[in-house]
Amino acid sequence: MGDKDKAITERSIWSRWPDVRSYWGREFDRLDREMGRLSRALVTEREAGIEAWSPQVDLKETDETLTLTASVPGVPRENLEVAIDDESIEVKGERKEEKETTEKGYHVKEQSYGSFYRRITLPAPIDAEKATADLKDGVLTVTLPKRPGTTPRTVKIPIN
Repeated sequence: MGDKDKAITERSIWSRWPDVRSYWGREFDRLDREMGRLSRALVTEREAGIEAWSPQVDLKETDETLTLTASVPGVPRENLEVAIDDESIEVKGERKEEKETTEKGYHVKEQSYGSFYRRITLPAPIDAEKATADLKDGVLTVTLPKRPGTTPRTVKIPIN
């Protein structure tokens, strides 16, 4: 490779640098905001003496849908909130202790109460208008149909 060819290749690589830097800059800014929000939430809960709990979630993908299931036993429907944006789903809620108790008489007390917040990044674009949510037996199921035309496909490319 001659000096001229090498210089052209280097220029073409570095000419894309502003796009790459801009993209990763936005991603790191978003990560920084999320980490700040999370740390503020943890500090606030810790200062208040609240044991944080978070439901376990599964996100399953098929060709047509994404399905999120979250274990939320003891959380009534009116204490749950589900929101969707272009790239994620948020599940918020609160499990309240039914009555105030004293520690006397308990041998083990492991149930956690309080608010929770989960934000899960979606792996594919969805049709938010057709999303549904159901709560049954302490399991929240959110069905998110994928946007038409976004199903990945495999194309074989002939090798010459």
